[in-house]
Amino acid sequence: MSEVAPKALVTGESAEATEQVEANQVSDKPLFVFITDSDATSDLMRKLEDIAFKNEDVGVGSKFFRCVRMTEADAARDRILKDAGRGTPRLVFMRRDYTVHTVIDGRDLKASAILKGMKALVSLTYENNFDRMTRDYKKLLNELDRLDSVRQRLDDLKIRVQEKGDASSQKKLESEQKEYDSEVADWNAREGKLLLLRRKGEKDPEA
Repeated sequence: MSEVAPKALVTGESAEATEQVEANQVSDKPLFVFITDSDATSDLMRKLEDIAFKNEDVGVGSKFFRCVRMTEADAARDRILKDAGRGTPRLVFMRRDYTVHTVIDGRDLKASAILKGMKALVSLTYENNFDRMTRDYKKLLNELDRLDSVRQRLDDLKIRVQEKGDASSQKKLESEQKEYDSEVADWNAREGKLLLLRRKGEKDPEA
């Protein structure tokens, strides 16, 4: 993505009218913008990519945001991001109305600082509790690991059934497959319920 700032929805209007149109635009979620370094092998880039972004809480917390990755050159051309911090890499948290909330750069680029920025903006935007959602979602991910093991076992069983071709093995496979499908459906339903984000001041969860 080469631009974060919203563009005017109309053309041929005065500068004042254009600014008013842009001011009325909001994102469906707050934004988590990663402005990259031109050197992908720099120490700070490796620190972010290999440590901070792989933090499980950061990964789950990103579900509250619209995540955008862009180059330093693109950020310099963006009418909002060009004045949001200096140096790269850096992270910019933006409210739904595209105003800058927090900028993280330099030695502050670590998981704890990212989580602090996430929590602060989430608390302003949503009724959902950040810590509770990340905790519960990590539990779901642990269940997903178990379901993946079950799926692999079923794949092995299918191979054995094909080799043997006996009715008893086929019946066992069908029974276990049905149970597995039911568990997956239940997991998907619980994930969907957990990820319903309730914005402050709105009665219905966002789509």
